[in-house]
Amino acid sequence: MQSPQTLYDNAWSDYVSARYELAIQGFQAYLRSFPTSPDAYKAQFNIGESYYNMPGGRYRDAAQAYTQVIETYKNTPWVPDAYYKRGSAYLEQGLKEQARADFQMVLKNFADSTVAPLAKAKLDGIK
Repeated sequence: MQSPQTLYDNAWSDYVSARYELAIQGFQAYLRSFPTSPDAYKAQFNIGESYYNMPGGRYRDAAQAYTQVIETYKNTPWVPDAYYKRGSAYLEQGLKEQARADFQMVLKNFADSTVAPLAKAKLDGIK
């Protein structure tokens, strides 16, 4: 059995090498093996990132992965990022109202987060 860190690092290596399918499989294996690890929320978020960054984007799958971060890992530091990225995934699908709601959530509840200015810019761009 691989250590949690080795499993995560291998998946991360696939992600940064743009081998998104392998990264998703690796992060999912990590979550199956170590569901309560301190880095579980990062693995879940990176599943979303992998779907989002695939050529052509699998934005529906990305949005679902970010939703998992929001719902399962409520008290982790990447929740604002998950709302922002889910809003971005919604926007890519043309779901402007859902995107608007997520960007507003970032501004209302996470105004000091690094993604707040990005959320404001996206919100301002929604017509």
